[in-house]
Amino acid sequence: FYEELMPVVASPEQLIVSETAISERANADGSKSVGVVNKIGLAAAAHLVSLDEIWKAQPPVLKVLFDLLLADGVRLGGKFHETPTLGVLAASNELPEEGNQLEALWARMAFRFDVRPLDRSGKFSMLQKRREQDLNGKEKPVQHLELVDLHTLQEARHLVVIGDDIFKDVLDIYEALVQKDQAGFQWLWDDDRRLDMVREGLQAYALMHGRTAVTRAHLAVLEYMLWNTQEQISVIRGVLAPYIRTPLSEVQELVDALLSPSGTVETVCKGDRSKGVPAITQCEEALKKIAELSGKASDDGMRKAIDTLKQQVESKKQDVVAVGTGQ
Repeated sequence: FYEELMPVVASPEQLIVSETAISERANADGSKSVGVVNKIGLAAAAHLVSLDEIWKAQPPVLKVLFDLLLADGVRLGGKFHETPTLGVLAASNELPEEGNQLEALWARMAFRFDVRPLDRSGKFSMLQKRREQDLNGKEKPVQHLELVDLHTLQEARHLVVIGDDIFKDVLDIYEALVQKDQAGFQWLWDDDRRLDMVREGLQAYALMHGRTAVTRAHLAVLEYMLWNTQEQISVIRGVLAPYIRTPLSEVQELVDALLSPSGTVETVCKGDRSKGVPAITQCEEALKKIAELSGKASDDGMRKAIDTLKQQVESKKQDVVAVGTGQ
């Protein structure tokens, strides 16, 4: 594993050269030739690479970044060096500016996650958890993936069945997005490289859920693969909904609406006690609906996920009560 803060990387060598040595060679005329020998390492020697503040990367390192994202080796000084790269995770507080060379890097990132700050309930839970860990340590040791496990998963992904019906669904979704916002999603229709990423992403998503074939439910992963700007995420969710609707997706939709930043519940949590009663009523109605949908869950995994969302609503209800009672 290798991690780096990209704004401090000024050259390709700083990212992938672990050692530099001077070499001397005697020439036929008695003179000497002096050269530099680079030992490739650091990001080029890691299986997993984490790059923070990726959009603040300096132009000289772009070529190496492209190579790392393609995971098939890096080029330096006219020489090709094989790498063991399995994956690259990049993070940033903003997206690349339009017209910036870094947009080409963004185009090659298969899965995209819009991570928001924790809400009040989440912050409270985080503080409790950190306090508990400080006093007692972690509850149980983390079970690590071994390298052989990752290689096995890579090989198994190729074996996951994906039928023509799923391909047709994907293209229908593409067309629906273009119809809703041609200017915003034309790039998606034109990007055949991403279309193949989608095929592989669907297989991987199904595999990680213990399935040997891709089903419509696995189209949910497209939420993380088809957007270019945060505003497009809600459009994608709307188009995907008819394809992937399950008791879990309905609960998630219910919770998202209940805890909307502009909703009654969040308004109370921000200090407006006048709407306390309606907020509590909304939480109780949501909990009743969640219990109903939990009874329709198809397996234990879905029920567990629904229970997690239920706990989130219960915690939020307690926050509303606390604000309403002045605690």
